[in-house]
Amino acid sequence: MGLVLNKSPAGWPGALDPLYASGMTAEGDAGSGAAPETGTPLADWPGQPARHDRPDRPGTGAAAGRVADGIRHLEQAVAAFSAAAESGDADIVPLAVELLARTLPLCERDEESAQAWQHGLGHPNPAVAAGVRERLRRSFGTDEPSWWEEFVEAAVCHSTLPLLANEVFGALDHMYALAAVPLARGGARTRELRDVLAQAVRVPAGYVWGENLLASFRERFRDATGTDTDGLPGNWPES
Repeated sequence: MGLVLNKSPAGWPGALDPLYASGMTAEGDAGSGAAPETGTPLADWPGQPARHDRPDRPGTGAAAGRVADGIRHLEQAVAAFSAAAESGDADIVPLAVELLARTLPLCERDEESAQAWQHGLGHPNPAVAAGVRERLRRSFGTDEPSWWEEFVEAAVCHSTLPLLANEVFGALDHMYALAAVPLARGGARTRELRDVLAQAVRVPAGYVWGENLLASFRERFRDATGTDTDGLPGNWPES
């Protein structure tokens, strides 16, 4: 599982949007694409100006209309970010790619978001590709290389980070339960404890990232034992 660096054959997602690339509103009115007046918000939601800073706006409008206005602006933003991503400005393209990729999921266009990341990561300009990867990874909290970073990158790219986190916590919960039960009971025999540990280390094998975890352990095992050869059986931990 890794990031697939295929380029989207149709260019950047949203680049050819027939409605918003032309600056038309959802009602088909030509112009700036500005949203109609929908009335003063009733609550101080995040992103709203403070109540005393809000200008008076005529009309009452409906909640559904306000949501539609917001979606229109999101789609207009997608078209704008897509156009910027197609520019040759190496300083701007990584930012445009990030904004595009993070906005598309708000429009329920997760697949296109992944395409935007992939397109940026496979950019022919190495500086642009490096800038996109830096922005993709900027919330990771560390630059230290690790075996799991490709899975986190792919999860961010494909908007599946919650699923990956759920897998990891599920595996941790399973392994902890296996190891903790005999400890809580007390008096477990050596053979029983060995069997429990064997079950626990097999848990990750059921996940796509389990193979990499095993490879990491084998490397650590070689470092700990000071041997150049792998002292574990070929089918470990099944053996």
